[in-house]
Amino acid sequence: MNRITSFYSDKRVLVSGASGYLATNFVDSLKDFDCTIVRLSKSGRFHPVSGRASIIDMLGDMCGKAVCRRAMQGVDVVFHFGAQTDVYTANEDPVSDFQANVRPMISLLEICREQSICPIMVFAGTVTEVGIPGSIPVNETVSDNPVTIYDLHKLVAENYLKYYCRQGIVKGTTLRLANVYGPGPRSSSSGRGVLNLMMRKALAGEELTIYDKGDCLRDYVYVDDVVRAFLRAAIYIEELNGRHYVIGSAEGHSIAEAINLIAECVSLKSGRRVQVRHVDQPAHQSPIENRNFVADTTSFTKATSWKVRYSLIEGINNTIEAFQANSVPVARRREQSDDLIKLNIGCGRRPLAGYINIDSDDLASLNFPDDMAIYDYDIFDLPYPDGSVAEVRADSLVEHLSFIEEPKFFYEVKRVLRPGGIFEFSTTNFEEIVKLWLAAEDDWKDFFRNDAEAIANQHWFGQYSYAAENRWGYLSAMIFGSQNGEGQFHKNCYTAAKIRAVLKRLQFENTEISEFRWQGDRDPMLQVRTMKPQET
Repeated sequence: MNRITSFYSDKRVLVSGASGYLATNFVDSLKDFDCTIVRLSKSGRFHPVSGRASIIDMLGDMCGKAVCRRAMQGVDVVFHFGAQTDVYTANEDPVSDFQANVRPMISLLEICREQSICPIMVFAGTVTEVGIPGSIPVNETVSDNPVTIYDLHKLVAENYLKYYCRQGIVKGTTLRLANVYGPGPRSSSSGRGVLNLMMRKALAGEELTIYDKGDCLRDYVYVDDVVRAFLRAAIYIEELNGRHYVIGSAEGHSIAEAINLIAECVSLKSGRRVQVRHVDQPAHQSPIENRNFVADTTSFTKATSWKVRYSLIEGINNTIEAFQANSVPVARRREQSDDLIKLNIGCGRRPLAGYINIDSDDLASLNFPDDMAIYDYDIFDLPYPDGSVAEVRADSLVEHLSFIEEPKFFYEVKRVLRPGGIFEFSTTNFEEIVKLWLAAEDDWKDFFRNDAEAIANQHWFGQYSYAAENRWGYLSAMIFGSQNGEGQFHKNCYTAAKIRAVLKRLQFENTEISEFRWQGDRDPMLQVRTMKPQET
């Protein structure tokens, strides 16, 4: 048994930000150890994982102590990946960024103090906390001078961890990460994961752009190397406790060099030339975009024996191959007639032949035919060029979108649809449901149950019926969702008038809305069919 396997055996490990890019890769590396992994996510979009480890999924916002208190029960090691990572979002709303990037750290540390527990805590920091360095390479002795709100708050959170380490409340360390790339889900921030974005664009046949000369140096480090650094950081916590470390490849490449290398690699693998064009840098870019950075990882390597295994070209080729393997519809779409590019988003257990079926739930065990495979694409950043899709379907999906997610989804549908493309979706008819609610009896019978027996018997607060005579029965599920699974929560509501207003805002045309009942006699529903306008 090697040291890593031995260390994590029987450990209870908390992973925050578990729906994110880095945390997803980290959990995947830990899944075959004999440990318990608690995945904590604010969005609840957990990626399917299976292995020897026991997986516990928790939904919650770490700003509150109650969530952290539940998540920290019995935990031996905390890997804190949860964060808001967009520089420009942070600058626009510093208070919200503080809530996202500093408050969770304080909550975690205060739970440790209050309960007198002393877990190991490894925090994901960023090399830009140092600001714009005067020289390279950069090690841990360089003074910090953050130039963005995001980096300031990451540094504040890091310093809170160092303070609590000095007080002996926890044992912890921060790994300041350079530019991480490699296979995995898309970053939630448009400003992160630029190499991954460029590889996806190149595979889709899109042109790649470089701002100005693209001569700023970056340290691009492959995600597998970063994951190994986190795994080793907890093991060597006695050597690392109370300090921060710079993690990168220790090699510098200009942005232009990296993007041209992506173009060459994709061209070789796809047989299709990838165009690269230099454009003017957008106005109001943050000064941090013009930095030069190369990591000096000597200190971390000396303390943990960690070393980088992947060169930039090896990492890029590995990532391209992973994207190709997981994006069959994208790879094929140039060979297909445009009429065949039809998306069925949120398909659930009802994939359609002739469509690219998309859902975030793990439905592999249902053994659908090969022509009805289900893909876990980001519905807010679909892997299709502008104006390339003939039809989008989304049945019983939009009521599950939060107020923030709602416009992202509708604008993304508009982006991928070609002129004249059809958007067809259904959703609960909130106006009719409210009428049923007001007319029903207010006769509460029992607390809601979510166990297997209750689900089998449609136990709605003690009502074993789909009838709508009681407010505290199936009617509650019409409004709030059945809540018997990860994606079964309603976060939004629609009326015919609202839908028409939304589609008018998006400039869709020929909108048709009809009413129907789910499965003939259950939920009042709205069926919508509309069209993206033809170009004039």
